[in-house]
Amino acid sequence: MNFLRPEFLWALPLVALPVVIHLLNRQRYQRVDFSAMEFLRLALKRTRKRLFLEDFLLLLLRTLAVLLLILALAKPGADPGSLLAGRSARAEILLLDASLSMAHRQGGTSAFERALAFGQESLEQLAPERGDRAALIVAGTTAERTAYGDPAEVLSALQEQDQPGNGEAALASALEMALRSADSLAAEGPEEIRISILSDLQLSAWDFEGSEGQAIRRLAEAGHFVQILDTGFRKRQNTAVLELRVDPPELSPGEYGQVRARIRHFGEQARSGLRLSLVVDGVPVHQEVLDLEAGEELDWNHALALADPGPRGLELRLAGDSLPTDDRRCRILPVRPAPRVLLIGEAAAAGEPDGIRESILPFLDLGEGSPVRLEQRLPGRLGSDVLEKVDVVLLADPGPLPPSTLAELATFHSRGGGLFLALGPRTGEADHAEVLEALQVPALAIGPVVRLNDGNAKLAIREAQHPALRLFEDPVWRPLLTEVPFAAFRQIRLPAETPGSLADFQVILDFIQPTGEGAEFGPALVEWEPEGRGRLVAMAASPLPAWNRMVEVPGGTLPLLLDLVAHLTPRPGHPLEVQVGGSLELIWPRAPSEVLLTDPTGTSRHPSSPTALLPGGRAKQRLAETAAIPGAWTAEARLLDPSGEEETLVERIAVVTPAAESDLSPAPTSMVTSLLPEGVSVRRLGEESPDPAAESTAPSGPRDLSGHLYRGVLLLLIAETLLAALLDRRRG
Repeated sequence: MNFLRPEFLWALPLVALPVVIHLLNRQRYQRVDFSAMEFLRLALKRTRKRLFLEDFLLLLLRTLAVLLLILALAKPGADPGSLLAGRSARAEILLLDASLSMAHRQGGTSAFERALAFGQESLEQLAPERGDRAALIVAGTTAERTAYGDPAEVLSALQEQDQPGNGEAALASALEMALRSADSLAAEGPEEIRISILSDLQLSAWDFEGSEGQAIRRLAEAGHFVQILDTGFRKRQNTAVLELRVDPPELSPGEYGQVRARIRHFGEQARSGLRLSLVVDGVPVHQEVLDLEAGEELDWNHALALADPGPRGLELRLAGDSLPTDDRRCRILPVRPAPRVLLIGEAAAAGEPDGIRESILPFLDLGEGSPVRLEQRLPGRLGSDVLEKVDVVLLADPGPLPPSTLAELATFHSRGGGLFLALGPRTGEADHAEVLEALQVPALAIGPVVRLNDGNAKLAIREAQHPALRLFEDPVWRPLLTEVPFAAFRQIRLPAETPGSLADFQVILDFIQPTGEGAEFGPALVEWEPEGRGRLVAMAASPLPAWNRMVEVPGGTLPLLLDLVAHLTPRPGHPLEVQVGGSLELIWPRAPSEVLLTDPTGTSRHPSSPTALLPGGRAKQRLAETAAIPGAWTAEARLLDPSGEEETLVERIAVVTPAAESDLSPAPTSMVTSLLPEGVSVRRLGEESPDPAAESTAPSGPRDLSGHLYRGVLLLLIAETLLAALLDRRRG
């Protein structure tokens, strides 16, 4: 027997109070003898036994009434599984959907808050003294069992869940965790285990024919009662920014790009007067008002040019609605200054025709305001101090390179620098082999010069979406590249096509016959992009008057060379966009002395994870295990340059919400019921269960024994009153 209020048991000595009062009442009478006393003694002797029994019965009723009153105040409870308890010990497992869609609000509350209220009510019905147990599993971007065991501790953990996350819910993992928790609880004694799944049943999130449905079936097959409660609202209207991008994805200062967005209105009613704002680094640069029909998806665009270089944070904002988190979306737009290019090559001797160096130089050395900052060096005059200050090295058919230059180029490439091999007649096959060996380019070979005596070759585009071919996507400008004749070129030989051999190679242009189709003469432009290193291109179609007429078509040659150089410029060693729940990792050009990470709310902290050194002196660092807040995250690092001076480097990453969470459409209850086993209860919160038999198997609230005791006290007092009245009447 357990008591919820054992302090009242100190009043048990009061049970003797009726006996004490009875004894005191007997002593207050004074004995007086008189002449008829002897006759009364004889009469009393005949009725003593009856009077004693009557008084004893009254005293017993009064004593029991006091005893039961004290026990009732102490709130007694029977041991688990006993007959007095009225039921066996039971357990409650709450699986809480903490995805973004659960933040949808209506009527002053949200689907998540409705789920919390139901969970709190369920846990308050449990009684630890009866052996009841509980568990709370939160399905955010990862599944986590936040509390287990004592219902009071689980209730406390539930009350700490103030709002859902900003990403998807790991529902399948959470259901597997619920199954393991149910097995553990069953081993601890509870015979009845209920699993309550509290979710808005978002159609895009639940796969009842897949992993989630299989996990629910295993729960039901294990003999547990499973109920799925839809805590969402009947009408679910939402407007969201599903995608934000910029074409091209990188800009130069002053260059115009197109900001493109995909906006969708989920709902059965049109929405008019929707305010839209485009914000750059927290400053609004464009505003307009939209009208959206029911279910309409809008492709929105706006031209934008930015003057200041650096990673710029773009954000598209809509006027807030019932799910405000997806009303804004962020994008990082790198605005890069003109790339620094180092051209390595020797001038042609007097009297000789122009070589690759002389042919390329006019396209890159465009004077003040040029999109390229050009510097030149002879092949033997190259040091690490020079390479530290450039982004791309262009080997303009330099001829043989000394070993020291090859070693410097290999270090430059390993730390992310771009390499441009402009192939010509001066550098032989053996010289090219030394360069490729130093750079550790697997199995790529530069062959002999191919001369076409019976005709010319032309270029065919193999990768039309390559960044260096942006101009030629338009059929109007494509002939400026594809109609240029080639009489000679260097042969490029790729590795044999075995599984995985071409994984890092990309053929961008091919040489073909003017009247034929297909790559008749082999690749003209090849890119190699190994993981963790810089990009490298080998170009057999470099401008050279003796071999081709590229110099005579500057309208095609100039944008091709400039876009190739821009493409080879080192990029951040991290993705510019990460989905909510992902980790944030950066690769710094050198090991930083200090890093400060600032989230979209303005909160800053110093990451505690150490940096890992990479080839070329770079350093990799994990800044955050989980990025939970959508928006632009900023990392500011202090580094020492090769001269020992301190510099500050700023990088940014956009953390975005999953677009699928914006569609709030629920899975129809009838469909869910048809896909799940019989006995699994599926209903909307606030509605009666469609299966009364299944509902009756759910655990009911605990029976309070103190109520029975209070009723017993009342009955004893009534019996005592009636008996006392009867005895007084008989005794006159």
